Formats: sequence, C-alpha cells, structure tokens
Amino acid sequence: MSRPLTNTNYVTKVLFPLEILPVSAVGGSFVHLAISAIPMFAGVLLLRHALPLTVLYLPVILLPLVLFCLGLSWLFASLGVFIRDVNSIVPVVVTVLMWISAVFYPLSKVPAQFLPLVRCNPLAVLIDQWRNAVLWGIAPDWLQYARVLLIGLATLLGGYAFFMRTKRAFADVL
Repeated sequence: MSRPLTNTNYVTKVLFPLEILPVSAVGGSFVHLAISAIPMFAGVLLLRHALPLTVLYLPVILLPLVLFCLGLSWLFASLGVFIRDVNSIVPVVVTVLMWISAVFYPLSKVPAQFLPLVRCNPLAVLIDQWRNAVLWGIAPDWLQYARVLLIGLATLLGGYAFFMRTKRAFADVL
C-alpha cells in the first residue's frame, strides 16, 4: 500500500495530488490480480475444456472490491501518517481477513449458525461470487451484490473524505 509516509518528498517539497498514491497502489494490485487469474483460467480450461459464460461477470463482481480497497487505502494511508504503528497492524488485519473471507473454503461449508455472520463480510461474498462465476457457472446473487456494492461505495466515500480532511496536516506531521 502506497502511503504519504513512504513518499515524504511528495508531501513536503512538491505540489502533488497525494490522493493519487493509494489509487496507483490499488491499480497495481488489480493488475497483479488479473495476471494471477490467468493460471486459474488455464486450469479451468484444462479441466473443463471451456470457461463458463459467467466469467463475463468478473469485471462487475470486482467493482465493489475496487471501491472497498480504494476507500480502505485512503483511510489507512491517512492514518499511517499520524499513527506509525498502522504499518505493523495492516498485515495482521489482512491475514485475519483472508481466513474469515472464504478464500480457502466455499461459503457452503460454513455452518448454518455462522453463515449470517460470514455474509456480513463483503469480501467473503465477493470471493464466493467470483468462485461461483468461474468454477460453477453461477451468476451473481444480485441482492447480495447490491448490498456489497453499497458497502464498497460507502467505504470509498468515507475513506476519501477522511483522506482529504486530514491531508492538510500531512506536511506538519512529516
């Protein structure tokens, strides 16, 4: 994650739109995602001899994830300037999110009493919809998608507003 803390010259010496730094970090991560998806598609083609048409939903499924990640990037970039320990906390949070987001297991394997709690995690819903579209040819659940899209949009707007509000104090802290 690119933060103003790692780019202090941009903050203190150059007139530069700092809000672009988290955008470039998120953009780079999604380029890595696209490249990493190629072996997955190759595996599906090898095993099934065709990709399901629901693969065309993937850009739509990724939209809330982009919004969510960008909002969190702006939030953590701003917090990282003022709270130096954010650098240490974010990898731990990402690891915990990975384990509670159904990366390694389908949502169908979650016990029924915990399923409503797991579905509160927007990442778990998006990962499940990605898996369903690529592996099983199942279209997204549009009601869940709309809920996750709203969460992503709220995170984007909240993270951007927080970043823009605190941006003026970056040079003073650095």
